Amino acid sequence: RVALVCAGQGSQSPGLGGFLKILDDFPVALNLVNEGKDVVGEKRMEYLLSLLESEDRTVIARTDNTQPLVFLHSCIMGSILKERGIFRMNESVEKDQRIHCVFGHSLGEYAALVLSGALKFTDGLDLVEKRGKAMQQVVETELGEFAMYAVLPITSCRGEEF
Repeated sequence: RVALVCAGQGSQSPGLGGFLKILDDFPVALNLVNEGKDVVGEKRMEYLLSLLESEDRTVIARTDNTQPLVFLHSCIMGSILKERGIFRMNESVEKDQRIHCVFGHSLGEYAALVLSGALKFTDGLDLVEKRGKAMQQVVETELGEFAMYAVLPITSCRGEEF
C-alpha cells in the first residue's frame, strides 16, 4: 500500500528543493502560484518566492513565511503527481497503482486535505497564511515557551487495514 505524506514545518530549506525550477518546468505549478496570488496578494507571493533565492535560513524559517511556502510546495508536488497519473485516490485504478491515503504532519494536514479533495486550495492557503501569521505573532510577543507534538499509530485508511 502507498501513502502520500505532506511535510510539516521544519522541512524547509533554502530553495525548497529546486522549487523555482519546478515553477518553470510545470504549468500546473505556476497555475497554483497564480491562484495563490489571489489569496495572499501578488506582492506577498512575490516576496515568498524571492525567499527561495536567499541563503538566509532565518528569514525562510519564520513561521509566517515557512508555512505558506511549505503548503504551496506540497500542493504543487501533489498536483504534479496527479497530472502525471501517479497520485490517484480512485477506486477504479488497480490497488497497487494508486495512493491509498494522503496525510500530513501538522502543517502538512492542510495540504493533505487539499490533495484529497476535502478542501479547496485557495481556502487552504488562506487558512495557512493566517495560521502562520498567528503563530509568528506568538513567537514575537514572547507569550512563553510552548511545544506541541503527537504520536498516533496509523491503523486504518478509509476503513481498511493499513
